[in-house]
Amino acid sequence: MKINSKTHAILDYLLVLFVWLAPSLLGLPHVAASLSYGLGAIHLALTVCTHYEYGLIRFIHLKVHGGVELALAIILIPIAFYLNTIEGEFARNYFFGLTIVILLMWLLSDYTNKPESTREIPYVESSTDGGMI
Repeated sequence: MKINSKTHAILDYLLVLFVWLAPSLLGLPHVAASLSYGLGAIHLALTVCTHYEYGLIRFIHLKVHGGVELALAIILIPIAFYLNTIEGEFARNYFFGLTIVILLMWLLSDYTNKPESTREIPYVESSTDGGMI
């Protein structure tokens, strides 16, 4: 079973919330914390601009959203190795964990699913007094 666009949108906002809270909750080192905040900002911008149920501006196609998420997950791998050299294993493991979460979301999501909010509204006839026929 694939994750539909509505559920994916909710997961996107939860991911943003997590990566913004994680530096304080987990005590991430300085560079890792800054990168986590930056990742949250990028993912929030992507989420707000995606054409799905909880997107607010809706100019990024859902398939493009999926491509950006895959690219972000791939980019996080060398970032994790870099953080290992300057801030240690905990920072590395945090970013490896984010990579796995984003990759799982990407693998399990249906990026071909047409969002419910963009489906056509069914035509319903009504009588002249406002009641349905």
